[in-house]
Parts: sequence; structure tokens; C-alpha cells
Amino acid sequence: MRDEAKTKRQLIEELCALRRGRAEDAARPSRPAIARKAPVGIQGNIPDISERKRMEEALRESEERFRTLFLQAPIGIFIYDRALIVTDCNERFARIVRSSRDRIVGLDLASLREPAVIPHLLVALDNRPSHYEGRYRAMTSDADIWVSFNVNPLHNAEREVVGGIGAVEDVTDRVKMASALRVGEERYRQMVEKANDIILRCDRRGCFTFVNPATERITGYAASDLLGRSYLDFIPPDHRGDVTAMFTEQFAEKTMNTYSELPIVAKDGRTMWFGQNSQLILDGDRIEGWQVVSRDITDRKRMEEELRRLSISDQLTGLYNRRGFMTLAEQQLKLAVRVRQGFLLYFADMDNLKAVNDRFGHYEGDRALIQTAAILKEVFRASDIVARIGGDEFAVLAVSSHLRDAEILKLRLNRRIEAVNAEGRNRFEIALSLGVALFDPAQPRTLDDLMSEADELMYAQKNTRK
Repeated sequence: MRDEAKTKRQLIEELCALRRGRAEDAARPSRPAIARKAPVGIQGNIPDISERKRMEEALRESEERFRTLFLQAPIGIFIYDRALIVTDCNERFARIVRSSRDRIVGLDLASLREPAVIPHLLVALDNRPSHYEGRYRAMTSDADIWVSFNVNPLHNAEREVVGGIGAVEDVTDRVKMASALRVGEERYRQMVEKANDIILRCDRRGCFTFVNPATERITGYAASDLLGRSYLDFIPPDHRGDVTAMFTEQFAEKTMNTYSELPIVAKDGRTMWFGQNSQLILDGDRIEGWQVVSRDITDRKRMEEELRRLSISDQLTGLYNRRGFMTLAEQQLKLAVRVRQGFLLYFADMDNLKAVNDRFGHYEGDRALIQTAAILKEVFRASDIVARIGGDEFAVLAVSSHLRDAEILKLRLNRRIEAVNAEGRNRFEIALSLGVALFDPAQPRTLDDLMSEADELMYAQKNTRK
């Protein structure tokens, strides 16, 4: 009984202590409530498309060669902005998706009937390339086609991603052929022998065990040149590491089908590019090798490289344009900081180009620009970055650590200009005002600062001449 009474007293004491604690909490001043502002509107992000517009304007001002190359390319090409709106495409792309350019330009890609495509378009906006191959529902019918396309980011002069550019192929025939290979051995053999695409097999060591006639016809190698040899023997040395890593990953993860684009050294020594589907050959759970269905994409690769080159080149002079110069100069600046090596940045402006145009016509003005570009390429080294960045403005980035080198190059440049003028072949004389700034890795500056300094020095010399 005594223990029970003691327990009751303990419970009463604990209850009293609890009540005292609550009373003390109630006596403490409460924190003022945080006033929350009532929402006054809707916040959102409106993309700034001014840079895209400038890029589009620059593309529209490109010479006829670039436009013709784009419109008549043997592959489908489309360009879109950060809002996934198609800003341009060629006729080949319109035919692939069974539509017309008028209907495609301005199209919101987010409304496509094949949503699996969208993530690959968004990857390019994150400044990464992406590849998609799969089913695609045609725009003007219910027909299913198979497409394979590479999407790459599209940059402006400041290396900002302003959209994406895609290169598309209709691979419906190849996909159907690959599917038919599984029907049966006899039918497989007939189709393989008559196929226009390369079909081959390798064992688990990577040695060729079978090649079809198209392989011999396209690469120039006879079957006896290939069978029993490793596929790495035909890959350029600087690509072998990447190719080995790709197949090692496919084996490790047992990925049944992968797409890749590989360079191959043909029999005549040419480097050819092939887009290929690689399928694992299994015996139960054991990998016995792989089978490849491959197509020659050398022309497409060359076209993509030409498009890239034209986008950073000045059509009249063949030099880099402003976009190309800014891209390469930024890379050189980062390298200079890392290896602690200086460089010289020149700004040059042609004197009296307007007078040449007014007096002799724009044809002679263009000749003056072309000859000036040729002089700059002759005076500066092949490793230097020479560009036409405006109407009559040129820029050069030359790897050097001392301003005394700048004086030597300026003297060499003036002598070459004098020699050209002395030949008397032109109705005009070439003259340049020049400014130069030194980049010191010990006191790094931005590219804009260097360009501003060189520009001011150039105009100071021009005013002195006047």
C-alpha cells in the first residue's frame, strides 16, 4: 500500500511540474508572426532572344555558297531556338518528316507526335551533343518512319547556347533490314549478300569472322584481308582508345544494341566514317561477339564540318569571322593562363576603304580587303589567329611574350604593304592603322579588355596619321 501511495504522489508531482512548465511557456512573450506578403502577380522567365535574332541576321547575310550548301545538303538539317521553335530547315528535312518548309519553320517542337524526341533536343540546350534513333510519326500522315539524328548546341559569339542544330537521316530501310535479319538463317544470308550496307561479325576478341560483299566494295578490302584480323587494325590510332572503351562498355553492361560513328582507314588510305548499329551475339548468357550493320556517312561528316567551318569563316577573305575569332581567342586565353605564356593582340583598320569604294566601286573595295587579308596571312604565322571582325577591321592573336616582338611584326607588315603598293597593280594603295596589346599571364585580363586597349591604340595611330 505504501508503495502504491508513493507511486501516486510521484504521478501528482510530475503532473504539477508539467502544468508549471506550460504556465511559464504561456507567460513568455510570443514571437511576432512573420507577415507574409500577399502575391501580387505571377513570376516567370521570359527568354531573351535578341542574341538568337542577331545570329539569324548574320546567317541571312552569309554568302550564297553557305545558303546553297545548307538547302541542298544530302541530309536533313533543322535549326531551333531555346524555346524549341524551328527557325530554319532544308528541303531534305521537310521530305524526311513528310511535310514542307513553310509548315515546319515556326513549328513548336514540343508539339511533335513523337515525344521521345524532345529530351534529345533539350540535351543540346545544356551544351551537350545528343543522338536519337527510333520511330517517328510523320507530320502529314499516320505513317511511321525511322530516323537517326545528331543534335548539337548552337552558340553565339559569346559561346552562349542559343539553340540547337540537328542533322537527320531517314533510316527506315536500314531498320527494316536489320529486323529482317532475325527472320531466319537462309533469308538472313540472302539479304546480307545483297545488302548495300556493310554487315559484318566479330568474335569476342574483336576479330572479323564474317563480312558481306558490300564491306569489300565500300572499303576496298577483300574478305581475306579482313577475316581473322582485329577491327582495331583498321581504326586510326588516335581513335582506338575511344572505340575500345565503347565496346568494353557494351560488353560489360550487355547492351544488346548500340549506335556509334567510327572512322575506318580504307584500303586506299582514306579515312571513312561509318554510322553503325552494333548488336551483341549471345549464347545463353555468354557473349560470343557482335554483329554490325554499318553505313558510309563520310559525305555527311564532311558536310557537317563544312557547315561548321562556314559558320566561323568570313566568306570574302577566307579568314575567321568575328564569331570564329572570339571562340578561338577565348580558348587561347585560357591556355595562356594555364601554361603561363603571353600573347599579342593586334587590331588593324584599313585606311580610306570608303574612298576606294566611292571612287572605284565596291568591286575594287573587295579586292582591297582580299589583298589585305592575304598580306596578314603572309606576315603572321599559320598558328596565329587572323580574322576579319568587321567591314574594314581585322584582328590577329599572335603567340608571343614581349612587346618588342610586336614592333618587329609591325615593321615586317609595313614593309610587305609597301612592297605590294610598289608593284603598281592596283588602282588604290593599301594602308593600315595598327594597335597592339600584350597579354601577361602574371597579370591576366579579359579578352574584352585587351581588345579595347588595342582598339584605342589603333585609333590613336589613325588620328595621328590624319
